[in-house]
Amino acid sequence: MSSTFAIIAEPNRRAILSLLASSELSVGDIEGRLRMTQTSVSKHLRILREAGFVESRIDAQRRLYRIRAEPLREVDAWLTPFRRYWSARPAPSGAPAQGKEIMSSRESYKPGPAAGAEIRKDGEKWTLIVVRDLKHPPAKVWDALTDPAQLREWAPFDADRSLSSMGPVKLSTVGMPTPQVSETRVTRADAPKLLQYQWGDNEMRWKLEPLGAGTRLTLWHNIDRGFISMGAAGWHICFDVLDRFLAAEPIGRVVGGEAMKFEWPRLHAEYAKQFGLEAPNWPPKGSAS
Repeated sequence: MSSTFAIIAEPNRRAILSLLASSELSVGDIEGRLRMTQTSVSKHLRILREAGFVESRIDAQRRLYRIRAEPLREVDAWLTPFRRYWSARPAPSGAPAQGKEIMSSRESYKPGPAAGAEIRKDGEKWTLIVVRDLKHPPAKVWDALTDPAQLREWAPFDADRSLSSMGPVKLSTVGMPTPQVSETRVTRADAPKLLQYQWGDNEMRWKLEPLGAGTRLTLWHNIDRGFISMGAAGWHICFDVLDRFLAAEPIGRVVGGEAMKFEWPRLHAEYAKQFGLEAPNWPPKGSAS
């Protein structure tokens, strides 16, 4: 671990990793963007490659470099015990000490009413369309959609590499009793505008549009009709968590069984009603009215 931190402590290497988090790049690309000499870029890439942070592939006449997730997972795992310190909401300035632990943002989170989703029917193929307006610029949202470390903060799956470039990728569903791994491909990656890939048997397409200083994020997700209102409820919560993560107020991802603690059943019922589907009982029988 000490050698890992020593490698990323160097500012130029961190800058190179930041660039590669968005897309695959050649030595010349990095040289131009960071205003570094080719010799210097090549030296830092060699160090990063030998340490396992990056790998390369040949594309026609160019050698393209991209990030490898494994060493970054090591850093992320080391940081895990400290996340609670920046997940807690600070007390107001000047407030007297109460000797009690501050309630975390996660504990106080409550999703709003079902909104911003619709369905499109094409025979047996149904598509869930979810739209969310975010206060953050497209480039920042793009990083959160593609960077494996950032996906672990809000998404219902882990990725074994950055989704910012086309090619094979493994997506591992989280929050399930048994992890489900999908070996799939990123089929389109136009930063920071359009991202498309398969998750299991379902196609997913993300569109990012500038909206003032922020972003209008649209997701198209092909889902079996029997699960489409469940998917809408799940993405509603994931988008809430994404918005807070981008605002530097992370609450940790809320997926799988954990979502039941945050009114997922209510959202499921509300979306089912909106979509004209058979709604589950909500509130459950026997609950207080």
